[in-house]
Amino acid sequence: VRASHQERPESCTFESCTPVINRVGTRMALRAGPRSNLNPDPCPIVDRRPPTRPTMKQLLREFAVPMVLIFAGMAEIIWAREVPHPLGTVVGCLAVMLGVQHGMLVLIRCNSAGSGAVGSDKDDQKQVVKPSKSQKLHESALLSLAVYTCLLLLVHAASPAPTFTTFPDACSGSKIQGCTRVAFDKPNRDGEMAPLTVQVPRSDVLQWVKDWVSQEPRGTILYAGILEDNSSVTLVHARFASLAFGFVDDIVVSLDCSKHPPSGFGVAVQAQAQLRIGQSDLNVNMNRVHRLWSFLQARASTAGVERDMSRSASCN
Repeated sequence: VRASHQERPESCTFESCTPVINRVGTRMALRAGPRSNLNPDPCPIVDRRPPTRPTMKQLLREFAVPMVLIFAGMAEIIWAREVPHPLGTVVGCLAVMLGVQHGMLVLIRCNSAGSGAVGSDKDDQKQVVKPSKSQKLHESALLSLAVYTCLLLLVHAASPAPTFTTFPDACSGSKIQGCTRVAFDKPNRDGEMAPLTVQVPRSDVLQWVKDWVSQEPRGTILYAGILEDNSSVTLVHARFASLAFGFVDDIVVSLDCSKHPPSGFGVAVQAQAQLRIGQSDLNVNMNRVHRLWSFLQARASTAGVERDMSRSASCN
């Protein structure tokens, strides 16, 4: 008995073949009489079933990961260039390239599956092809990259940039463990640091703070200028992104001429560094402020020797 989708070779005649039914009785096979190693089976079964196209469910499953990689990668590139976050830029470019490559492979595989109409779910159950180990590893790597890229985007969406018009009054209660404040009032986790008073013009201190931000990893200045409602205070707002997941921290530095030393000249430097999302920063902001204080003290000691005394009559 032959199925409609199977053919038998011309050399095999019906008279020379004997149907044999197995013990269960659920299958039938055709074979010739006694065989030997020199006489192979004269009636091999040749599968002539036409290839079927993948179902709509299979298409959605195949194209899901490439689409996520492409769109999430493009969004990550835009965000990483804004922060900046070099690792995010690399991850975004890699996600876009691998997403396009995997999408092209899926298209080629779908086109080679057959030229008929899209099959049904029953056809999907009839013909199941198990992926090889290399295909499983490739798909797992793509899925991991897609998840990591989406996590970077979630971190960015959950940490919008705050706007500081004045120096903060205190650390926020919900972020008390992730905030370092070195100020004259309401200090918090200052690591025994005190506000600095440097006897140099305010414009020089402002330039020093900018130089320090530029040399810190992944640091960007968002605002630097004199406050409109208080000309004696210059505010600097900078942000920093972590390496792995791009967690953003903010630091606000106040350069105040109104709180000068008894000599009548100098700039009082205060700072507040805090995280945007989370509860604890693992002392990252405290160490960051400590590096800023050390940088300013080193610059001030050098400038104290080389400073022109004629400029010391004004804080500006």
